[in-house]
Amino acid sequence: MLHTNVFTDFEEQVMSAGRNSESIVQKLKTITFEEFEYLSMFQFFEEFIVSLPGKPTSSAMERFRRVMNFANAKVVVYQLRAEIKIADDWEQRRRVVTPSGHVFHGDDLIAL
Repeated sequence: MLHTNVFTDFEEQVMSAGRNSESIVQKLKTITFEEFEYLSMFQFFEEFIVSLPGKPTSSAMERFRRVMNFANAKVVVYQLRAEIKIADDWEQRRRVVTPSGHVFHGDDLIAL
């Protein structure tokens, strides 16, 4: 099967520096072991794997597990950040007061 690199040039630079982004993490979650082995031939990917927390190993399967565990943990972090932002946004919207009084949104109904 023909493999291709799923990462953009910019993402490769980010990964080479040992950094990550939400788009990188989403792509990492979807790669198969075969794609992982193919990507391991690239220097940027090797540098990224070395930068991950945990004990370095030469086993491809262990390295794949390490990448998958990292991606899964990062997805949880991104989801929590999104939920916190949504809650903060709603809290800010509920506190809005104009010269004519409170501003209500969505399910916030005013009793007449």
